[in-house]
Amino acid sequence: DGQPWPGWSHRDIGHHSRPHHPEFFFFAHTADGQNPVAALNAVTGANIGTPNMVPGATFVMAQTGDILSIFMTGLGATSPPNAPGVLPPGAAPVSATVTVSFGAVTLPAANVQYAGVAPGNAGIYQVNIQIPPGVPAGNIPLKVTVGGISTPVGGYLAIGQ
Repeated sequence: DGQPWPGWSHRDIGHHSRPHHPEFFFFAHTADGQNPVAALNAVTGANIGTPNMVPGATFVMAQTGDILSIFMTGLGATSPPNAPGVLPPGAAPVSATVTVSFGAVTLPAANVQYAGVAPGNAGIYQVNIQIPPGVPAGNIPLKVTVGGISTPVGGYLAIGQ
């Protein structure tokens, strides 16, 4: 079906005339609006989430020190720019400043390893982060801010002990 992960989707956020409108892709949508973001362990390729979150798919919880790729849309211009209608052939970081927060704690800049296009994919960006020590276990709220514009509330990452 062309989708890399079962149940992968994103919220319809409408159209706004701003250079960035960051939004996560999700593995699932829940009735309470707390949704697991589409993320992979960048080393093992494992889907990040709670076990049995999506029937037929395998998930593991992220751990301190893991490097994750979080999949998004709406991060804006990149350098170098990508031509319209052409799949990005390689990495191209976003031009704006990107920060990532777990709850109220903003990750150190060194823990945000890449924020840019997902090479070979149309309209998909990835943000690569390393989970720092001290992030508590559980479904931890995640926020990505690009050029001062933040993702809507509701996205989370499943963090294990």
